Amino acid sequence: MNVVVVQEVDAPKGVTAVHWVLLTSLPVETFEDAWQVIEDYENRWLVEEYHKVLKSGCNIEVHALRTAERLEPLLGLISVIGIRQFQMKLVGRNQPNAKAKTHVPSQWLKCLKLVRPKLKITDMTVYEFFRELAKMGGFLARKHDGEPGWQTTWNGYQKMQSLLDGIKLVGHI
Repeated sequence: MNVVVVQEVDAPKGVTAVHWVLLTSLPVETFEDAWQVIEDYENRWLVEEYHKVLKSGCNIEVHALRTAERLEPLLGLISVIGIRQFQMKLVGRNQPNAKAKTHVPSQWLKCLKLVRPKLKITDMTVYEFFRELAKMGGFLARKHDGEPGWQTTWNGYQKMQSLLDGIKLVGHI
């Protein structure tokens, strides 16, 4: 086990200085090694958020599968769906003007247009699509509600997939 201590010097007035004590199993023999540990730690929230997508949103723990042999195919499928949702959330947050038509499958946009005909999907951003997907899952989108959670986004995704299955059966997409 190795320890990397990060201490911010000359922090701005009124701001608490960063002080991290990082434990790692990675080798730390040079400054570059220590910097890699710090960068990994800075990105940990991505991993935590992705696990939240799988656990809270996709409800991976609800399934009665108990062996690795049975869980692996389910995890593989849910991971693809989870990554797609996570990607939409990140693009929506980090690129507020990114158009949905360049990041969201066209069938999803067509389905949303059929469900909500008054929406203008041609100008819709990824952020707006993500919120509309969450609304399909029960997100109310009131001013004080904040951002949608993974459960409502997942519920919206499932509803959209059911609608897409029905639409495909009748031949509209």
